[in-house]
Amino acid sequence: CVFVPMILNSFNTDVPTGVLSKGVNLTNNNRYTVRVREFGKRIAIGTYDTEAEAIQFYQTRRIGYLDKLWTMYEGKVDDRVLHNMLVKLTDSFVAPDIR
Repeated sequence: CVFVPMILNSFNTDVPTGVLSKGVNLTNNNRYTVRVREFGKRIAIGTYDTEAEAIQFYQTRRIGYLDKLWTMYEGKVDDRVLHNMLVKLTDSFVAPDIR
């Protein structure tokens, strides 16, 4: 049994809402917005012309956030927790559909 702080436990809990990738939404004018949750706050990253661009920016931002969490908690939680977060994050990445 391992203690996992709530911020780490909730890192991979966002679920996709529809057919687009996690963190990516289609706007009314057919552009793609990216939003993430960091330190309990929802942050708008930007709006992009293609889904592939939006996915790339989402994934880059999530890697950066994991790096911050890793720095904060390295040596304070079991290494397996941080490693599992990295595995779950990279497993959740999707290759954008090239059309």
